[in-house]
Amino acid sequence: MNISAVFEGLKKRKRGLAIMVAAIFVLYMLLGGLLNIRLFKNDAGPVESASQGLMDQDVQELMQSSTEKLLNGNIQGALDDIDKAIQLAENVGQLYLLRGNIHVTANNYDLAIQDYTHALSLDPTLIEIYELRGHLYYEGKDYDNALKDYDKALQHNPNNGEVLLIRFNIHLNQENYDYALNDIYTLIELEPENGTFYSLAGDVHSIKGEYDKAIEFYNTALDYLSDITDRENVYLALGNCSFELKMFDSAVESYSNI
Repeated sequence: MNISAVFEGLKKRKRGLAIMVAAIFVLYMLLGGLLNIRLFKNDAGPVESASQGLMDQDVQELMQSSTEKLLNGNIQGALDDIDKAIQLAENVGQLYLLRGNIHVTANNYDLAIQDYTHALSLDPTLIEIYELRGHLYYEGKDYDNALKDYDKALQHNPNNGEVLLIRFNIHLNQENYDYALNDIYTLIELEPENGTFYSLAGDVHSIKGEYDKAIEFYNTALDYLSDITDRENVYLALGNCSFELKMFDSAVESYSNI
């Protein structure tokens, strides 16, 4: 069975997906990760941290000062203040979480991972760390650990769209197609008018040789995609699937739209 054309189409969409995932990472780390602000409407609300009751006034003031300096771009000043706070309250997980965020801002991802891990050991209620640390593992191409953290993040919030998309991308690149399909189906449930998700589902079914299912998803994708290039890629994929099923008239019709 010749599926080289399917592979080529999948590679093109995977490149687009990689760009999308990279944009999510940058946006989250620059805007969301700094203060644990959630950027997506389907995220769960914050969990009350057990650390908050362990901080005295001096520690809270240092933490506030560190946060303000971080927002003003004074990374070293923010780090100095949070280090002082940790010296006064070394068993408060939230302080290590903030220091991890500062390290992320300074692109010191290994140090950030260390602080996030220690914060979780002190305070397991800081569940937002799973997503933050997962993004860092993903950026460092440590996909096994990224998957572990994303799995934990999704246990707490199964509708976390950006985590589902990144996990889908990992499964896709590792050729774990059934797991990838599970994630893309969930994304379709969350955003039933997102044509890109339908086309990605079609790609995975195509690569598995499930051409009938692929055609169904590609046709649905066309109902929602407006970009000319995106639509042409879907028509190409439709033509390839029809050709594999020896539906030559349908293949010619799809190719004619390119």
